[in-house]
Amino acid sequence: MQSTGGVGDPVRAQSPAAADRDGVISHWSRALPRPPENVIRRDRLHAVIDKNRALTVVQGPAGFGKTTLVAEWANARDEHSDVTVWMDATHSDPRTFWSDVATAFAESGILLESSADSPYLAILASVHARSSELTLVIDRFDTVADRQIQDSLHELIMRRRWLRVITCVRRGDIFTSVLWSDLSVSTIRAHDLAFTADETAQLTRELGVELDNDDIRSLHNAGQGWPEPTRALALELGRPAQRVTDIETAAGRVAREYLQRRLLPEFENDEQLDFILATAVPESVTEEIAAMLTGDAQSGRHLRHLETEGVLTANRDDDEIVYRWPSAARAALCEEFSRRKPQRATELNSRLAAWYFTRQSFVSAIKHAMVANDVELAVQIIERGWPELLKLHVPELDAALTAIPLELIAAYPQAAAIRDIRLHLAAQGDDFLLSLPDPLPNDPQHLESLARSDRSLQAMNTATAMMIALRVRGRVAKAAHYGNMVEQIGRVGRFHQPDTMASFVPNAFLQLGITRGFADDLPGAIQILRVAYELAPSSESEHVLVDSAGKLALFSALRGNTAQTMFWLDRHDRPYRKSDWMARWVSLGGAIARTLAAIEGLDQAAATDAIPHMKLASREEQNWSPFVTFAGSRHALHWGDRLGALALLREERAHHRAWLRKGSTMRPLLDAAEAELLIALGLANQAEHLLTNAPRHSALDAPRARFALLTGQPERALRRATAGLARAGAHPSQAELLLISASAENRMGNTTAARESFRGAFDNARATGSLRSLSTMPSDERSALAAGVSGISELLRQIETTPNPFPSELRLIELTEREQLILERIAKGMSVQAVAEDLFVSRNTVKTQMRSLYQKLDVSSRDEAVARAHEYGLFGAPAHRDDD
Repeated sequence: MQSTGGVGDPVRAQSPAAADRDGVISHWSRALPRPPENVIRRDRLHAVIDKNRALTVVQGPAGFGKTTLVAEWANARDEHSDVTVWMDATHSDPRTFWSDVATAFAESGILLESSADSPYLAILASVHARSSELTLVIDRFDTVADRQIQDSLHELIMRRRWLRVITCVRRGDIFTSVLWSDLSVSTIRAHDLAFTADETAQLTRELGVELDNDDIRSLHNAGQGWPEPTRALALELGRPAQRVTDIETAAGRVAREYLQRRLLPEFENDEQLDFILATAVPESVTEEIAAMLTGDAQSGRHLRHLETEGVLTANRDDDEIVYRWPSAARAALCEEFSRRKPQRATELNSRLAAWYFTRQSFVSAIKHAMVANDVELAVQIIERGWPELLKLHVPELDAALTAIPLELIAAYPQAAAIRDIRLHLAAQGDDFLLSLPDPLPNDPQHLESLARSDRSLQAMNTATAMMIALRVRGRVAKAAHYGNMVEQIGRVGRFHQPDTMASFVPNAFLQLGITRGFADDLPGAIQILRVAYELAPSSESEHVLVDSAGKLALFSALRGNTAQTMFWLDRHDRPYRKSDWMARWVSLGGAIARTLAAIEGLDQAAATDAIPHMKLASREEQNWSPFVTFAGSRHALHWGDRLGALALLREERAHHRAWLRKGSTMRPLLDAAEAELLIALGLANQAEHLLTNAPRHSALDAPRARFALLTGQPERALRRATAGLARAGAHPSQAELLLISASAENRMGNTTAARESFRGAFDNARATGSLRSLSTMPSDERSALAAGVSGISELLRQIETTPNPFPSELRLIELTEREQLILERIAKGMSVQAVAEDLFVSRNTVKTQMRSLYQKLDVSSRDEAVARAHEYGLFGAPAHRDDD
């Protein structure tokens, strides 16, 4: 039996001014909405509508541009195209609905039979009788809940000859029943309506908003392409008088307005709204998380519904579907949740933090713990999860460390150590960490027992955290003590607790190697870093492999082995996935090593090019600054501004005194670098003062021997060089000491011994790849001693363009004790009479000593004498000679 579409009044005859044989006046409907200005043409979606299916469904939430899309498509059509009838579905009873459709037909110039029993039957007859295309657009069809209307619309489409229907709906369940399964249907869903990145860029151009690519990307990501918020945000960014620099802030404001005005009113049911607000708490939500937060066994169905509605995006991650709100929308929903139900929002954040914590998702756990201000949970998360939190540079970590009370953090040694590292407390004079008792036993047997137990990982992480914190403070001796614990626990625990320890040991050993590299134990650093490199494939941290190679390159360079440096740099340069912060950290060792290797190879261009990268990488890692200063000083010694390098070195030493304590690697290395610069500048007395007072160390063997050689003491130079070469192990300055020995022997007339030492220096340079030492010998001596040494001509050609940085001799001004006393007093402005009275001598004696002083300084006045004495470093003369 034919449906009547509901009982209604007979249709009154229409009287259009003119009509074609199908009753058409024009394809334009007076009700056809005009799209807003500056819309973009969306050809990919027009193509879906143009498929000319019996039914096209455009489905998405409010503000997703459903109406705009269809109106833009309709308005863009050729004037010879089929008739488009547009109506808004505002009534849900059949009689009124079909009357509204009949009115829309009439406004579009389509004649309906006035004798029909009902509007629906008149429409049905008119559609059946047509011989040209007719498109019926029904906007907001989901407001029509009546099954009879849907049945009638289905019948109308099935009886069509030239009819197609386009509906715009917010809900996704309107056309899912079996009733519609026999129709050819095209569907445009919310994820299709969302702007692509290219469409977002096109929109900004259409609106005349000038944004760079980064801002456009941020604009798109903020709303994931939701059309109305994206358009509103673009317009806000384009206001010239109120140009917004913080896109995130503007996006949050736009999202709040959109949610409050457009989206949330669609979910008036309290249970629905509670579910939406709860699922916005996590950054991503699964069925398990949603059920945990809401206690709703139907959470999966609700999430799928929200995804169908287009407000959530869904992606498969391993074996489960992960749902996400757009970032700006999520932020606005969380703000709304906190405003409406603050206690409930806090409770869910705390619950979520604990849930993540039990699953060792420490980043998510700390974020939600801090939102809930749950500091007791936060400190536990830091205690167990700091390696991941520190590696990923999580901002919430610093906020948590600042908020946690000291009396609480005192019970968690790992968290206390990380607090010290992250908040740079040493620079602020905060010694709280140093006041805490040792968290681990010092007895080796007790420590081994701990390493064998199921507490081995906690013990190793505690030792590692303390080691790093103390190293960052410059307390390298104490850091090395904890480093020994790290090695013992790591080696024993890895054997007895392999499942727990295997993936954590490589990173702990990497940090141990760095610590030993700071604590004047370069051989020990290289040995343990090799172990870290070999174990790196079992680590959960991808950076361990690359970083350990970079630190091996650096410490090999400091040991003077360029060949090993290049070997490890080749492995360090291999690509890996990394964050910006980790990239700077990991690249630092390699950048310094590359600079030093280029200097040792006398490759001026490569060294000069490497220095800016080295300085950039060290900008946020201040405890590495002495290494950078050392490399820069060595570069300046051969090719740069020596005076400027000397001033910078002294400034850096004063600024980084904390990392240059006794027992540090860089203290003697910077002493050696300063001595080399002073010798190169001819400042003999300053060099003598430094070398006399500096502690004994292998790094100073070569400068001390060279100073003796250039001040005319070849015997002393030979003794010092020989003593340095006799040290156990490979000496980092072996080639340089051999060359100084060769020069000393040559100057004493021992040509055979000189040639033997020179040959040894050549063999060392060839084996290690370090050419720099060969350039430090006077060219005439080098040429004379090279005679008869096979294979040296190629090396000499490589260094012939690099001049010897050191003078042929040093003029050392040696003052008597009385001359030194008079110099210090005239520098204070004392008169001759005052000096005589102070020293209990006559005026004539003072004048005689002053004449001798002027002669030694090659000056003729008191002011010149003081200036020259400052230049030569004669003030604060050494208290004793550094005898052999």
